[in-house]
Amino acid sequence: MKTIDNTKKVGIMSLPLHTNYGGILQAYALQEALKRLGNHVYIIDSENKKEPSGLEMLKRYVKRSIQKYLLRKNVEIFREKRIKQEYPIVAQHTNQFIGSYFKNIVQLEKIKADKSFSLDAIVVGSDQIWRPRYYHAIENAYLDFVKDRKLRRISYAPSFGTDAWEYSEAQTQLCKDLLSKFDSVSVREDSALQMVKKNFGRDAVHVLDPTMLLQPEDYLNVVGQVENKYGSKGITYVLDNSGEKKQILDEVSARIGLSFVPLNVQIGDNGPDVTSRIAPPVENWLQGFAEADFVITDSFHACVFSILFNKPFIVVANKTRGTSRMSSLLKMFGLEDRLVENVSDLPSADLKAIDWETVNSKLESLRNESIDFLAKAVSGKTE
Repeated sequence: MKTIDNTKKVGIMSLPLHTNYGGILQAYALQEALKRLGNHVYIIDSENKKEPSGLEMLKRYVKRSIQKYLLRKNVEIFREKRIKQEYPIVAQHTNQFIGSYFKNIVQLEKIKADKSFSLDAIVVGSDQIWRPRYYHAIENAYLDFVKDRKLRRISYAPSFGTDAWEYSEAQTQLCKDLLSKFDSVSVREDSALQMVKKNFGRDAVHVLDPTMLLQPEDYLNVVGQVENKYGSKGITYVLDNSGEKKQILDEVSARIGLSFVPLNVQIGDNGPDVTSRIAPPVENWLQGFAEADFVITDSFHACVFSILFNKPFIVVANKTRGTSRMSSLLKMFGLEDRLVENVSDLPSADLKAIDWETVNSKLESLRNESIDFLAKAVSGKTE
C-alpha cells in the first residue's frame, strides 16, 4: 500500500539574513517551531536593495570626484565597492551560523521563475518585514510573487516597526489587496492590530516574537559547552550610542555595583580597520545573555533574550528605530518600568527585582497560544 506523506512544505518569508542577531535568531526560531510541528521548512531569501545600473554608479563616481577634488570635501568615491569587498570579512561568523543552521534556502527569484517548485504554505515573518523603510520591495512581504498560486498564506508576527503609518497610498492599496488573500493574519505588536484593521480591513491576532517560541535550553544547546565569560558582569548591547545612554550605564553600574562589558562591536560601513568591525559569532551573543547578571540595551531582541534568560535589564528608548515595539513587548509581561528615556526614568526600587515567576507563567501561556495559532494556520485545521 502506498504511504501518504502528510509533511507540508512551508516557506518562511523574512528579512534577508546578514549580521543582525535578532533577525537571524527569529528566523531560526520560526524554522525550528515549524519543523517541530512536522513541516519541511525552506527559508526564502531575497535581495532587499535594487542594484544600481552601471550608468547610475558612474554618475555617483563623477559627483563624488568633483566633491572630493574640486570642493575638497571628505567623501569616499568608491564606497560601494569597498563595502562589498569587506562584507565577507565583517559577516564571517554570522555567515557561518547561517550556513550551519539554515540548510534549505531557496531564492525568491527561483520561486517566481520555476512554477514546478511548489510550497504548501508560506509564512511571512517575523521582524520588521512589513516596514517599507527596511524592506523596499514591500509587495514581496505580502506574497505578490505567488499571488496566482494555490497555497496557504500566513503572517506570523510581522512588525511595522513603529505605530506611525509609513506606506504610500499606492503601497497601502496594493498590500491591502494582497493581504485579502491571506488565510491567517497575526502581528507582533499590539499597535499593529489597529493598523492592520484601519489600513487593510483585516482582523489580526497578537502573537509572540518567534524567538520566544523556543525554550532557553534550546539556545543553550546552540551555545554549547563554553568557558564562562560574562558571569558576575553586566553586558551592554547598544545599537546607537549616545551621551544619555552613557549616563544611564554609569548610574546603573554605580547603583548595582557591577562592571559592564559591550556585547557588540560597531559593525557599520565605516571605520579605519575592517577587523574591528567583524560581527562576533551568534553563539557568543547568546552566551552573553545566558551568563550576564544585568543587561542594558536599546535593542528589541536583546530585550527578548533578557526576558527569556530571566536577566534583569533596562531598555533605553530608541526613538529613531521605533519604541512601540519595546512598549508592546514589555506590556505583555508587566515590565513597562524597564523602558526608560533618561536617568530620571530609572526605577527607584531595586533594579534587579523582577517577579520572574509571574513573567515565566505569562510567557508559557503566550507561547502555547502562539504555537497553537501557527499550527492551525499552517494545517488549515481549526481544531
